[in-house]
Amino acid sequence: MRCELCSKDSALRCEADCANLCWECDAKVHSANFLVARHLRIVLCCRCHGQTRTAICGACPRAKFRLCRTCSELGDSRQNADMKVLSVLKRWCRALNLSSPWTVSLAMNLVEKGRLKQRNLSRQKIRVYLAAALWSAASLCENEGSLTCLKRVEECSGIPVKLIVLAQSQLCSSLELEISGQGEEGSAECSS
Repeated sequence: MRCELCSKDSALRCEADCANLCWECDAKVHSANFLVARHLRIVLCCRCHGQTRTAICGACPRAKFRLCRTCSELGDSRQNADMKVLSVLKRWCRALNLSSPWTVSLAMNLVEKGRLKQRNLSRQKIRVYLAAALWSAASLCENEGSLTCLKRVEECSGIPVKLIVLAQSQLCSSLELEISGQGEEGSAECSS
């Protein structure tokens, strides 16, 4: 939503004026006199521009950037999910005695790419992607054969080898699409 006076992103909703306003325009409008300064304005969510539970009044209130309940819960749940994924990867790395500091970081990046491509994954599918990402990362970062590493990941995660290989091929194909999208210049630079 845009401010009705200047077209910047709106930050407030004034029902008395039936207007969405940015902070600067709100200060100009509501400092005109003591009557308009008493208008109750609702702070809008800085992500989705929905109404938050924060109301303000007065001539020049301080800017308060708030999230609505939905955006706040989405952010919290996403952060909690990332922490759980990281915790599982670290636990599996310890169980497998993987020593490279890059293994977990690379696996997290692979899992994130998998989640972006495959929305609304069930817990079981996320575990499969975790195992596939860990296998891929460990194969690249650790001094261990790929097949040996795959069997160890299967034992540690409880995910069958066939599912790990399938998920790993899906992860790799999504990465190849991004890499091939760089064009000829990128590959020419790498070969010189």
